[in-house]
Amino acid sequence: ALALGSASRGWRPVPLFNSCPGPDALVDNESIRAGLLDGASVLREAALAQAAPPAFVLDSRRTEGAVAPRRFDNRWVVFPQDFPSAARLLSSGIRRVLLVQDGRSEPRSDLAHVLLRWQRAGLEILSLDLAGEAPAAPITVAKPSRFRALGYRALVALGLRKSSAGGFGGVVPPPSTGGTGAMWA
Repeated sequence: ALALGSASRGWRPVPLFNSCPGPDALVDNESIRAGLLDGASVLREAALAQAAPPAFVLDSRRTEGAVAPRRFDNRWVVFPQDFPSAARLLSSGIRRVLLVQDGRSEPRSDLAHVLLRWQRAGLEILSLDLAGEAPAAPITVAKPSRFRALGYRALVALGLRKSSAGGFGGVVPPPSTGGTGAMWA
């Protein structure tokens, strides 16, 4: 709803979701899937300008969920490669970025990797907590752990299940007994 509201103000919603449904999924993404379907007609009617600034849309619950055997692990994270570079944003005339969240003002650690790069390149980062009463305010993004580590992408992905297609999403296997290779049901 917030993303579609931004379209009515001239912003182009850019959904960034790297998740899929599954049996007994950790992250329930059905409301997002329904919103994408319902929102498509709203966006067609919005007649946004070709140069409309982007409004990137993420699921705040993307890394949540209790991992357990036989649960479908569809958690996901974002990487700097998922977004335009700071140079691209600056060349498009974008000088400030507004982080809008509900119940927090600091970015989650995966998004902090993106925002810190943008901040270091000269973009001003502002934050708005929808649950608070304060207006949007500039923030200084703290350096997240493993910032610019060579294997950051691999380190992050190690804790998430990968699908056979290469994206996120896979069933957590039941624990095995030591050395026998047997699986307990």
